[in-house]
Amino acid sequence: MGLEGYVLPGGSVMNCSYHTDREAIGMCVSCGKPICSGCKVSLANKFHCNPCAEKLIASSAAAPVAEPNTSRQGKSAVVPKEIRGWNWGGFFFTWIWGIGNRSWLAVIFGIISAVFAVVADEYKADSWISLTFTVMTSAVIGIQGNQWAWQNKKWSDVTHFKRTQKRWAIAGLILFIIFFVL
Repeated sequence: MGLEGYVLPGGSVMNCSYHTDREAIGMCVSCGKPICSGCKVSLANKFHCNPCAEKLIASSAAAPVAEPNTSRQGKSAVVPKEIRGWNWGGFFFTWIWGIGNRSWLAVIFGIISAVFAVVADEYKADSWISLTFTVMTSAVIGIQGNQWAWQNKKWSDVTHFKRTQKRWAIAGLILFIIFFVL
């Protein structure tokens, strides 16, 4: 396809289908219409007319693109949007959840909370200090839990992650209800 007029096998010059006053420089590989230099769109080293190019771009944009599984890549892991948010299992179970999800920071927070509780009880200190620290550490784990679990443990996919975290949340809620009933 040259840059002068597109020449038919019989030797005549063809005009653009969209601009009849301009000579065609080639044909759209999708619909076969002759196109001028103003109409041509190059996609994957092939010329298309504007309407066909728009259809191709729209259909490729509509196709879902699977995000790569970046779980267990530490801080470099990209946490998928659909799992960002609060983690009830981490909030209720702190260090136990941390062990199960290889989130060692949650384990450390849970152990420090337990030590505070024992020390406060041993020295007859105000229990509100220990309770405040426990609630604060649980809240931090609830906020950061999904990110830590995704970064530190290998998950087969987002669905597997969500299913497992939902089980932790249900178990935590049951434990919470049992604690208040007793």
